Formats: sequence, C-alpha cells, structure tokens
Amino acid sequence: MLTKNMLLIRIDDRRRVQLPSNLRRKMKLKEGDEFVAEDLGEGTIILKKVNLRTLLEDAIEKAKLIDLDDLKREI
Repeated sequence: MLTKNMLLIRIDDRRRVQLPSNLRRKMKLKEGDEFVAEDLGEGTIILKKVNLRTLLEDAIEKAKLIDLDDLKREI
C-alpha cells in the first residue's frame, strides 16, 4: 500500500532504478552521489546517501586513537 510519502519507481531494461526528479531536487542529489542499501527483508530496502570520503576520514581518525599495545594484550 502506497502512502503520500511514497513514490512508484520502476526498474529499467538495464536493471537500474531512477529516482524521480522532484526527489533528486529535494535531496540535492547529483551524478556520482553514493548510497548504501540496507535490506530489511519482506520486500523493504532503505537507501541512505553517504559520503565515503568522510566515512573513511572518520575511520582513520578513530584508528589513530587505538593503542596497539593494548590491542595486542586484548588479543
């Protein structure tokens, strides 16, 4: 059942999903934007826009805080 916030989208002959233009404008999406997809089961998928560069930079900063001697002891 569709609600007022849902949009009907079809998969094209190349198995691609195209988001409607009004949604792309609202979310300020552009070519090259990246998403993660989460399968919630029962036919439900969530797409979330991510910035991989920011995620990697955050992971690198967190990794710098790890004390390798403590890590070796825990292992």
